[in-house]
Amino acid sequence: MDLRPGALDDLKQQCIEATTLRRMAGCLRSGDINANRTKVKLRYKQAVNEAARDGEAELNDELANHLCTKVIQVSGRPGGNDFAPKILSQPAPSMGYPAR
Repeated sequence: MDLRPGALDDLKQQCIEATTLRRMAGCLRSGDINANRTKVKLRYKQAVNEAARDGEAELNDELANHLCTKVIQVSGRPGGNDFAPKILSQPAPSMGYPAR
């Protein structure tokens, strides 16, 4: 489907015009006027759904790239695990007494 800039606006305008024409003709549920309105409405709905899918995929790609970049910057190597806690050399103090 054609999703050039302004394509959704054009389809929306066509849908509005077809609906207005149908209303002026008495809200017919059959005939060429309603068939045209239904086709235009379906094309518009499909274009909106496709644009939403494309936008979601683009957002997911950008988020994945951003997170991969952050992991490399923090760890210095791809897939590094510098987020894991370090093992302490001394046991933690128990019952509030300081460790000696």
